[in-house]
Amino acid sequence: MNISKISQILGISYDTLRYYEKIGLIKNINRDKSGNRDYSEQDLNWIRFLLRLKKIKMPIEKIKIYADLRYIGDTTVKERRIMLEEQKEKLISQIDEIRESIDYLNNKIEVYNNMEGKNNDK
Repeated sequence: MNISKISQILGISYDTLRYYEKIGLIKNINRDKSGNRDYSEQDLNWIRFLLRLKKIKMPIEKIKIYADLRYIGDTTVKERRIMLEEQKEKLISQIDEIRESIDYLNNKIEVYNNMEGKNNDK
């Protein structure tokens, strides 16, 4: 698949794909006879994973480390797993904070609803 097709499938710009290559998140992209990028299905899946890491707010520095470990190979599986577990724990913590905030807001809304109900009784 050419860069145009990958860009369209993923909804990202050519510049983003080139930037990912430049900083080492994407490596070893095959080229066609004309020298144009020729992305494989495996490349597509890897870029999807990179976008997911960004979406879950993994810092770019950590994504770079993760990418480097991936390109080293299977000897780095443990390190990559640990990185994902750490990111998962951060997400769980954020979910807990959001739940606490929602509970707080619900209580405050209930107080206001009760106050409005008392005012309407007059």
